[in-house]
This record gives sequence, structure tokens and C-alpha cells, in this order.
Amino acid sequence: MLINIVLHTIVYHMLFAATWYSVLIPLLLLIAYKHKHKKIVYENGTIYEGEVNAMRQPHGYGKFIYPITESCEVRNPVYIGEFKNGLEHGEGIYDYGSKLPDYYEGEFKNGKFHGKGIRVYENGKCQYGIFRNNRFIKAYKI
Repeated sequence: MLINIVLHTIVYHMLFAATWYSVLIPLLLLIAYKHKHKKIVYENGTIYEGEVNAMRQPHGYGKFIYPITESCEVRNPVYIGEFKNGLEHGEGIYDYGSKLPDYYEGEFKNGKFHGKGIRVYENGKCQYGIFRNNRFIKAYKI
């Protein structure tokens, strides 16, 4: 969508507003957009789609699709949310990919559950509260 808008703006300015800077600015925005959003396929089969930093690490908003393992019954595990220097960092949701609801939604820090969040297990158990380094620390009432 954004690419289409930028392309239409470039064509408009080339046809009707013949100033060099009116074409250059949307063109630079298009180049920055294309370099910031990437699809990366890793050797282990993990796929990343989203924003990257200058070192091509996930950085900003994006999605990891992990390869199916023996513990995944139905679909690939998925993380959707914020990244910082290649790790899950900020708000996000990690879905374990099983038949029944099995996920964590909340805050991440350096690739781990860290901060306020909710962990829902396949058996229906639910933990809502504070997590530190992937461990449940303190419950909140819902």
C-alpha cells in the first residue's frame, strides 16, 4: 500500500510538478522503505518478515515463523511483535503452534518473557502477571 502511494506520487510529480526535489523525496522514501522491510530465511528454516536494522537483524516490528518440531501438533510456532537487535523485545505474542490455545502475550526483553503478560497453556491453565527471564513471578487478578 505504501509503495503504491509513493510510486503514484513520483509519477504525479514527474508529469505535473517538474521540480527535481519533488521527485527525489518520494523516491528516497521508497528506497528507505524497501531497505527497512525484509524477508529473511535462516538455515534452520526460521523465516523473518519485518523491519531490520543496518546489520539486517530484526529491529522494529515483525514476525518470526519457526520450523515445525515434534512438539508442534498443527502449525508452525509464530512470534509477532517488536524486536531489538535481533531479539524479541517489547510487546508481542508467541504462539506455540498446538491444536489448543497455547501462547504467551505481553512484554519481552532480550528474547524472553519479561514484564506484564499472560501465559495460556493447552490444558486451560492461565497465568496473568509479572514474568522475569521466562519465569512467572507474581500474579495479578483479572
